[in-house]
Amino acid sequence: MAGSVADPIRGDSEPDRWWTLTNVSEATPLVLAPLEWSYWSRALEFGGRGAWCDFGLLGPSEVYQPVDQNERLTGCFFGRQAVNVDRTREIIGIIPGRSTDDFERDVFGMVRPGLKPVPNRYRRFPVIAWKSGRTLSQHTADLEHLYAEQLQWWRTQVLDGGTRDPWRLMEESGERFVRLMRAHVRSRMVLQVLQSMIRSVCARRQQEHLVHQLLSGYGNVANTLIAEDIWLVSRGRLSRDEVIREHGFHGPNEGNQRARSWREDPSGIDALVRAIGRRAENDRPRVRERLAVEARLRAEAELLEGRRGLGRVMVRMLLRAAATAVRNLELGKAAYVSALDGNRAGARGVGAQLCAAGWLAEADDVFYLTRDELLSGEWSAERADLICRRRKQHAEYQGMTLPVSFVGVPSPCRAPEAPAQERAEIKGMPGAPGRVWGRARLVLDPDGAEPLDEGEILVCRTTDPGWVALFALADGLVIDIGGPASHGAIVARELGIPCVIGTGDGTRRLTTGDRVEVDGDTGVVTLLPTPP
Repeated sequence: MAGSVADPIRGDSEPDRWWTLTNVSEATPLVLAPLEWSYWSRALEFGGRGAWCDFGLLGPSEVYQPVDQNERLTGCFFGRQAVNVDRTREIIGIIPGRSTDDFERDVFGMVRPGLKPVPNRYRRFPVIAWKSGRTLSQHTADLEHLYAEQLQWWRTQVLDGGTRDPWRLMEESGERFVRLMRAHVRSRMVLQVLQSMIRSVCARRQQEHLVHQLLSGYGNVANTLIAEDIWLVSRGRLSRDEVIREHGFHGPNEGNQRARSWREDPSGIDALVRAIGRRAENDRPRVRERLAVEARLRAEAELLEGRRGLGRVMVRMLLRAAATAVRNLELGKAAYVSALDGNRAGARGVGAQLCAAGWLAEADDVFYLTRDELLSGEWSAERADLICRRRKQHAEYQGMTLPVSFVGVPSPCRAPEAPAQERAEIKGMPGAPGRVWGRARLVLDPDGAEPLDEGEILVCRTTDPGWVALFALADGLVIDIGGPASHGAIVARELGIPCVIGTGDGTRRLTTGDRVEVDGDTGVVTLLPTPP
């Protein structure tokens, strides 16, 4: 089962099932509350399975939410989202030309030894070819239409819609979340396939060193525009209200509905504006982006050198398709985050109504009930006791640390301080190319964090689009959780910031003020001696 009535975010698992926090946990950096998880689990199952159905990997009857967490694509353990790696491998293996090893390499940066390959289902190839062709031909246009329509909905119904029925808003935003997650998962599938193809093209000519440069510097990626707009505010060329109207659904920890978006609390924008206002012109996000574009064009020229005829044409088409896929991924993410902000507004409105009626002690108690519990309309003294117990459990989970990957139900613990020998060198995966030296700045929560100073390296657990403006101030990035296709790595590449991702516990092994070298080409962070 996927959690009991008393504790729906506790989670359970078969003893030999493999799970990972990579990729999904960056979407919800805070420990999930029951209401948050009930909306996320529904969107990830219907959206994820729906996307795979769009490509012919699953049939329409397989687009549902299983009761047993072991059969779901994702689970929740002590309030943390995790990917069901074994279940996902079974589906990924169906894709023609796409091995399950490629999937694990994208997620973990490595392949677990001793795994049996998942055989392709050749009988589904005709269906996959037909549905994939139709889906791919329409996907970019459909996504752009969805984003434009969703942004207009958010502006009228959330930003300007203070009198809207919160119950209806909460449900409508939930349905939109499912639909937009379906489009986002389609984008992620396409990008992962294209990344694997680019790696293969480079490997055939022993040009693996070009891979990360080829997967960066596309320009006009949705979330890098946030940093540019905040830069323009700092120079008086744009107003804060204009930024909120364009990006107000973003904010620190934006994937968690109980967090405050910039629409609710614009003070985070003000702090970033003050910090960016002190930076030189060459730190402007658009300037950094242009340098990354120039580096990618040089890498493309090197990759295409010596290629002729159809081979050259095919490689160029592959590179153009990858550029579109990166932009689509970030556009889709921005779209579903705006639906989450609608759910946030609806939930807080419902909480205010129930609080006024005497059923809740405070409006945010609503987040400790599940979607079905809220919609049931059943209220009693037992509900107050249930909320109290869940608040206490939630607080306990916040003090726990889980491994990035685990088999069965993980054993949470409180992470000890790292010994000196573990701090000397920290290994992760190359996230964005380049090498940089600087002072570490440990940021565990972007909400209220002081903006970075020049020469600082951002060290964090995971990231979401609400971190983008902080990225624009960082000279380098060290991220615990994620892989080359994660949001943090993509944005780092777009801004030309060296990044090491997937360190697992870099936030435990580094402290603010440490002098470090970040090598985004090798995926290694080195602790440097402190000068006298």
